[in-house]
Amino acid sequence: MSADEVLLRDEWTSYGFINRARPANLTISLADYGLRAARDIEAGEELTLDYKEHGMPAVYLGSEHGRYLR
Repeated sequence: MSADEVLLRDEWTSYGFINRARPANLTISLADYGLRAARDIEAGEELTLDYKEHGMPAVYLGSEHGRYLR
């Protein structure tokens, strides 16, 4: 993917159950786009992901869809 593209899915995925936080306790592996623990996660702890960890195109961040990431 280029720096001007955003990967979006048009159906519900398990990522929908992960909230955004900085710092997050999960990270996305660029090798296989799988989720990995960024640190030890306690039982019952909310799973969090930093959606901007690997960068987001400015055009997306400036759009109506990306407003929640600003």
